[in-house]
Amino acid sequence: MLTFVSLPLSELVQGTKYRIEENLYGVREIIFIGMFNGYQQHNEGKYLLWKKIFYFIKNGDEEVIIPKYIEETQMDILSPFGRKYFKLISSKEKIQNEMEIRAINLILQNIIGDKTFSY
Repeated sequence: MLTFVSLPLSELVQGTKYRIEENLYGVREIIFIGMFNGYQQHNEGKYLLWKKIFYFIKNGDEEVIIPKYIEETQMDILSPFGRKYFKLISSKEKIQNEMEIRAINLILQNIIGDKTFSY
């Protein structure tokens, strides 16, 4: 199963794949999955650049999902549609984190002397 973690706009890294969700007033939900390609400034404002975008549109309570693919696009940095950004946590990274927590727990259990202690 894929695991996504929410993050702020300021933490987007160029060349990394993200999931973006927009909720259009509860009427329509749009989910974008694509690679962040930096920022671009125009006279009209600042834009987010994206490559290899797949997006899905879900209308209201209907289970109708319309998948589309776009090679390159840009999004206005200011969105009125409650945009949220998510980063995919890979299985390798997830396993590494779990191993580190187990190691910390073992070290703390040995220091404290309580084998039931959990960090």
